[in-house]
Amino acid sequence: MPTSNHQRQQRRAAARHASVALLAAQRVERTVPEQSGASRERPRPPRRRRPRPTVVANQRAAVHRCACFLARRWTSAEKTASLWGPDSAKIARAS
Repeated sequence: MPTSNHQRQQRRAAARHASVALLAAQRVERTVPEQSGASRERPRPPRRRRPRPTVVANQRAAVHRCACFLARRWTSAEKTASLWGPDSAKIARAS
């Protein structure tokens, strides 16, 4: 008699749980610190890495643009008026 879909799902779940447990056991074995460097007597310290730029810094750079860049980028008359005053809205509409 063929196996039902439910039985197949149960078998797959059991196999998945077994593989997860096996991977966890292997990770525990690997937690022993490995030797870094040429020899055990003179271990080399881990190399220094450059700190990654944070996303916040990139966003801050985008906010603090010069006004001329923003005026060129924002083409709508309302945004131009909010930057330069009501007179520039007329100029933006005329051009």
